[in-house]
Amino acid sequence: MDVVVAPERTGSGLPHRLGWSVAIAAGTLLAVAGFTGILSIASIESDSMSPTYCPGGRVLVWSPGASERADRGDVVTARDPRGDGTLLKRVAAVGGERVAVRDGVLRVDGEPVREPYVDQRTVDGTFFGPVVVPEGAVFLLGDGREQSVDSRDFGPVDRADLTGTVIFGVGGTCPPIR
Repeated sequence: MDVVVAPERTGSGLPHRLGWSVAIAAGTLLAVAGFTGILSIASIESDSMSPTYCPGGRVLVWSPGASERADRGDVVTARDPRGDGTLLKRVAAVGGERVAVRDGVLRVDGEPVREPYVDQRTVDGTFFGPVVVPEGAVFLLGDGREQSVDSRDFGPVDRADLTGTVIFGVGGTCPPIR
């Protein structure tokens, strides 16, 4: 008895067309979001967020609701209280919390905060606070604590001055650890 092997079916092409449709739809949504100001791209100019985000890199920023939903640990953009443009920092504490730095360790309400994004070798011996963050404000710190100008210098930032939440970052060159 002869065995007849049927040729492989190539299908209708639906998955291939569906993939292109999804890509086109996603691109269109991103374009509309960018045009309306919902999404923006920001350039990183300082090393205050190193090693997380480095000079020369870019971050994708989501703007709607940033002031309401920013929580401890989020990386946000904010109007610089010194009037020098826009900041890129991490929310270290929110309204009502007591924040301090003891020998390089961030403490919120007396408890140490795990910060895998901070190089502990560079912040040893750093002390600050404690201060209580006012309601309606956030306390912002750079991940590169040793060179960051942040809420330790200019105080807590009003939530109304938060302009976006970082959802993705890429590129840049981090300075070598000293």
